Amino acid sequence: MSDSTSFSHICSRALSRPVFTALAKGADPLKILAPLLEKLAEREVRSVAGALELAFSHLSSHHRNEYVYKSAVIDRIVFGRHSPATSAVGMELHVGKSIVDIAVFNGTSTAYEVKSELDSPRRLTSQTADYLKAFDKVYVVAPRNNAHRYESFCDQRVGIMELNERGSLRTVREAASNIHNIDTRALFRMLRRDEYVGAIEKHLGQKISLPNGLVSQYCEKEFCKLSVEDAHAIHLKAMRGRTTNKEFVGYLRALPNHLRALGYSANLSSTQRSKIREVLDSHAKLT
Repeated sequence: MSDSTSFSHICSRALSRPVFTALAKGADPLKILAPLLEKLAEREVRSVAGALELAFSHLSSHHRNEYVYKSAVIDRIVFGRHSPATSAVGMELHVGKSIVDIAVFNGTSTAYEVKSELDSPRRLTSQTADYLKAFDKVYVVAPRNNAHRYESFCDQRVGIMELNERGSLRTVREAASNIHNIDTRALFRMLRRDEYVGAIEKHLGQKISLPNGLVSQYCEKEFCKLSVEDAHAIHLKAMRGRTTNKEFVGYLRALPNHLRALGYSANLSSTQRSKIREVLDSHAKLT
């Protein structure tokens, strides 16, 4: 393994959910980031934020992995085109037999599947077929030189975006609205218990009085009786309620741009969110 490849792996590890979560839970940065700090020993890095910024810069220039693409979608679309206060984000959501990289919920639902330079289109057909059961719009985000290659692997309803060398996103093919083809069962199975129980009780106008073991089955049956449009509206409202509250949005805005994808993907408590900001803002000498 070359020194450059080794450093890329170290940077990828530093910008991972396990490391981010560990730092938020109080892990010693000097220990958990030791491999990265050792490589940066000559750079006079004085903060965790500075070390992670250099790691992201290296990946963006030399090893554009999935995280670089996810960060671009969050930065350019959620914080650029829309707003985190009105557009909710779901990271790595289970949809059928697939896991969508990023889902954005605002006036509608949009799935973004990342295919970086390090990926292949091998599972793309089955992945996008699953996403089309649950999202109004579906996009594949690919490298600039490979974007057109993915068009032949995708249903015509699937849009294609490309990430250029400067980190900007450009739409190669617009996604077509797919709302009338959505499977209400797929939507239901993405909801949490409190979300679907509340929605069904509101729809029926009465409390559900059933043994706990029967509630899910009953709610799914009732949910699947809804029109696609009504089911999608309920799904959107539930998903938008997850990451658009004022406290969480303030936390995201306080993070550096390149760490917001981790902010969305790491399930942290309020105390842990405060801790990670404290760790990142620390200017104690690290080298």
